Amino acid sequence: MKQHKTEEQLKDDIFNAYSVFLKEASSDRRQRYFGQLCDIIFRWCDNYLFLEAKEMGVEIVSAIKRVVNKNNKNIQKDKTQFIKYLRDALNNARNEFYRKNKNIIKFPRKIYEIEKVIEKQEINTGRNFSNEEKIQFISSFYNMTKEKAIIYLNAIHAKNIGKLDYVDDGEEHSILDSLDTKPVYMDTSLADPEDTMLLKYDLTVIQEAVELALKKGYKTTIKMKRALFTAYCIKRFKNFEGLLPVLDDEILETFSKSKEKPTQYEVYMKFRPKAKKASAEVRAHETLKVFLEELKSKLLMVLPPSPEVM
Repeated sequence: MKQHKTEEQLKDDIFNAYSVFLKEASSDRRQRYFGQLCDIIFRWCDNYLFLEAKEMGVEIVSAIKRVVNKNNKNIQKDKTQFIKYLRDALNNARNEFYRKNKNIIKFPRKIYEIEKVIEKQEINTGRNFSNEEKIQFISSFYNMTKEKAIIYLNAIHAKNIGKLDYVDDGEEHSILDSLDTKPVYMDTSLADPEDTMLLKYDLTVIQEAVELALKKGYKTTIKMKRALFTAYCIKRFKNFEGLLPVLDDEILETFSKSKEKPTQYEVYMKFRPKAKKASAEVRAHETLKVFLEELKSKLLMVLPPSPEVM
């Protein structure tokens, strides 16, 4: 089974394909290069940005067309600015998708999450799982009964074929009626793709991955990263109690007393008090971003072992 490229590798591929497209004068070849660019961007969306990427094909292509037609020298020459502009366009495309499809069946986010986790585990093991293996994996990873795992697997199948209803004892039912879709700790109204990263994993898995991501480095830097991650959790998640064991006690205590959410630059300046505010904001953002990328890679390392054939 083909291994996914890292997000940074895909970003490099995207900018390279975009640069080739810009330099091509032939309309026929530009069309071919545009198709190649769309393919890479779609893989980026599907693997790292949106759980709903497969349903957003039309909107994603329209967003890409708007981006490549933008005559802006800065984004044409600078990869960082181009990726930022592209990501903003793709986020707008996602909002457009939901505005246009208000009446479509919206499958619970957890169905997409479970499907993604299974896909990643299959990639890690280099093979496709049987339905029985998927049931065992879902049951183990999400700590649910086999019966509930079967319901979720059926929901994934239903999503992929667009059929929700089934008949049992002569009565028609909907698969969605059987799902427990209440999130454990996250505010699912959040739309930032970086936030949805943690939705894919069990809390104990996240805790282990956080400790792995904080294992190396200077003691002060490790404390800073933990504190920044704590501020991130306070800001992004409605209920973060399940992550308390790996969060910074001092930041939590201050928040508990003041009820004011800490800012990234305030946390950063606790460790770098001589830094200026503008500089602290940039460095805090960069430090947290690097840590979250490291956390992503560690999450894959601590996934449960591959299920055995039942």
